Amino acid sequence: MAKKNIILIIIIAVVVAVVLVITLGGVLGSKDVEVPDVTGLSVEEATNTLTEAGLKTVIDMVPQNEDDVPLYEAGTVISQDPEAGTMAPNGSTVVLQVAGAPEEDPNALGDPTQVPDIVGMTTAAAELEIQNAGFRVGTTSHENSDEPIDTVVSQLPKAGDMAPANSKINMSVSLGASEEAIRVPNLMGMTEQQAQTALQNAGLRFARGSNVDAKNMSEINTAVAQRPAANSTAKNGDIVTVDFGTGLTVTFINGTNNSTIRVDTVFKGANVATSQYPSPPQVTGWTFANWSPPSLNNVQRNETVTANYTAQQFTVTVVRGTLTNGSTTGTFAVGTTVNITTAEEIKVGVIQTFVNWTSNPNVAFANAASQGTSFTMPAGNITVTANWKEEPIVAPGPSN
Repeated sequence: MAKKNIILIIIIAVVVAVVLVITLGGVLGSKDVEVPDVTGLSVEEATNTLTEAGLKTVIDMVPQNEDDVPLYEAGTVISQDPEAGTMAPNGSTVVLQVAGAPEEDPNALGDPTQVPDIVGMTTAAAELEIQNAGFRVGTTSHENSDEPIDTVVSQLPKAGDMAPANSKINMSVSLGASEEAIRVPNLMGMTEQQAQTALQNAGLRFARGSNVDAKNMSEINTAVAQRPAANSTAKNGDIVTVDFGTGLTVTFINGTNNSTIRVDTVFKGANVATSQYPSPPQVTGWTFANWSPPSLNNVQRNETVTANYTAQQFTVTVVRGTLTNGSTTGTFAVGTTVNITTAEEIKVGVIQTFVNWTSNPNVAFANAASQGTSFTMPAGNITVTANWKEEPIVAPGPSN
């Protein structure tokens, strides 16, 4: 019995020890570690150092160029995050910025190289030959010659000369004999009149092509495409077709009378903010309220923008008559209809006859000779008067 108890105690102790090892191992394994300084090391050295410290690594390559000071050796750690000396969780990641190889200057010149012979080639063939030989294409000029059109007639540097690799080779291309070919001028950005003049001076004829939606304000009413292309060759009297950019209109109108305030031209897709709208005109008897719409976004068609107004209120005073509500005074908005009426007053010994309505200032009555009439409210206070003719009643004389 005692022996069994001893075995049971040993088993329990072993289990407790295992649990303690696992628990303590988890706690100890998750403790923070100090981040070592790996700047200036190679990628391999930095990675090994961080791994030994219990940390992981992420590499961020940073390109360099000749203007960088200092210029690091490719593969060198420039900076790290977190910084050296800080505490980080065991197993966390340190981002390393690593210097890449210096970028080469595309215009840098190389060792002396023999210049290829491109005379007699077409322009396209000459450009390819220049590039294949390790040079860059320089300027291309044109001249009349007996050589076929688009043939290289001269080059600089000359064939066989030694010139730095990646330097430029310039060439002159034939336009053909002077009586055969004309260089087409560049018409882009010109107005129609300017394009016609340029073609006429070059011995060519003008033809208007299509209207094309302008992509910006500078393209509106100017040449945006031409056929044949600029710098190509044509014969005397040939036609050059020119396309022009067109815009869309934005018309601003006065909402009180639909009169035009201003017309703007914009390109398709333009945005027009309220600050670009004109100042609304002052209208007597009306107060400006707002623009409708308040702004324009991505304009795709001709647009109309209306200046909206609210009518001001003015007073009507009726003399010897009333408004339809029986009052002799009332307030009305400009442009509304005002109805008025008058009736004979009771006076002993007097015959009354209605004459007409008059006003100050003058307004146009619907029927000034009618006791009940109306008028349109003007911009300003107004007094309307019913005019009556009064005559005394004459008693008949004694009979004979």
